[in-house]
Amino acid sequence: IHIVFGLIMQGSSGRPTNTLIAVAPDGNILVEYNKIHLFSLAGENEFYDAGESPASFSINGVRIGASICYDLRFAELYRHYSGDCRMVITIANWPEPRIRHWKTLLKARAIENQFFSCGVNRTGTDRNDLNYTRSSYIFDPLGDSIQPEKQHDLMDIFTIDLDQVDKVRNDYPFIKDRKTELFSKIRHPG
Repeated sequence: IHIVFGLIMQGSSGRPTNTLIAVAPDGNILVEYNKIHLFSLAGENEFYDAGESPASFSINGVRIGASICYDLRFAELYRHYSGDCRMVITIANWPEPRIRHWKTLLKARAIENQFFSCGVNRTGTDRNDLNYTRSSYIFDPLGDSIQPEKQHDLMDIFTIDLDQVDKVRNDYPFIKDRKTELFSKIRHPG
């Protein structure tokens, strides 16, 4: 199986990075993605270095984008991934009081980019007494929630049809209507 997980690593500056790693069945690392958007409200930017570039990896020829927690609030990263990814995996620590935002943003990213949005959230209670409820989701390219085929205490098992991405993009070619060059000119005139 392929495994995607998060950990803290030492960055090139000597400060830590919040990192997502994807590992292939043979143990080879497929991607190391450093979280780009640091959660300044909690002071994450004071202790960690931010990543500087998106990262994706392939499983059986399918491109998958990498994202961590607060990145979910920044649509531009997901727009980038919509170019060649059929899924984005977002690993997170979204506490119970903000679960409605977590679920809504995952769904929005799926709809606006017409790919699978997979959000894997932690569970339990942290040292600040924040509670994390079972709240991992997969939304299809139309924004519909995929229900697990099997649920266990420690994991859920889902089946997805990645061909649905091509079908939705062909039936509803919204991505082709984006005016990316226009917004680039507005942001960087001259």
